[in-house]
Amino acid sequence: MLLSYYSLGQSFTSNPNFLSIPNLSTSQRNNLSNQQAGNIIFNSDNKNINYHNGSNWISLQGEQYSNVQHFTLPQFINANSEFTWNVPNGISKIFVEIYSGGGCGNEYGGGCGGNYGIATIPVSAGQQIFVMVGEGCGRIANNVVSGRESYIRIGNSYFVVKGGGNFNLTSSYAPFTLNIPNANGYAISGESGTSTKNSYFYDGSNYYKRIEYGNGGASPNHNNGGKGGTSQLTLPNNGGSSFGATYGGFPGGGGGGYGPNSNTLGGDGLISIYY
Repeated sequence: MLLSYYSLGQSFTSNPNFLSIPNLSTSQRNNLSNQQAGNIIFNSDNKNINYHNGSNWISLQGEQYSNVQHFTLPQFINANSEFTWNVPNGISKIFVEIYSGGGCGNEYGGGCGGNYGIATIPVSAGQQIFVMVGEGCGRIANNVVSGRESYIRIGNSYFVVKGGGNFNLTSSYAPFTLNIPNANGYAISGESGTSTKNSYFYDGSNYYKRIEYGNGGASPNHNNGGKGGTSQLTLPNNGGSSFGATYGGFPGGGGGGYGPNSNTLGGDGLISIYY
């Protein structure tokens, strides 16, 4: 079925193979009247889709930016310290992409992948942006519960993306906080790790217990969860062999499960500022 609609000099066409929407410049878009939430156009200047949120036009794919600054551990930042980035001259808006640290794997299963968030934030030249990259779980002494949050801060306002938990702490909670004035953004949770599984078998001579520790969860847009370890124990004395898990990958992968009384490290976070 072919559906066509024509209005304001622009056509809307839909068929089983494609959808064609109004193609407008930024100036033409801004001169449209009586817009409502959900309206969409293709912006011919920025080459991306814009939608109206009831108050303003928003770029669905973000603005086009010429430069990017990446912040990682330990390249720029020591754990538990902020790095200061100054907004260059001529820049009034930045696009921020944040990965938090991944969770630890343990004897119960793989760690959760770190969470991921993006935001478009108005700024002014010379303004200070404070950046904190969260490390993966277990990479600092006494941090074996979850990956650390990553954030940017402007004054007392934040865009925070929370860290991925270990197997006992899923990533299903609200993954971010954004209270920077006039900023727009969202975040999505990393994958939860899979659980440890036990199986038993007999080879005609001995009884065995096989433990397959769970895999770590991936951070969004990646396939970087750590692989769970394995143990094969001879019963009843529990002698046997074990194969170690792998760490969560960068950025923000959850560590593979292993144990008992062990924590496999999660991957460190990443912050990218496009301007």
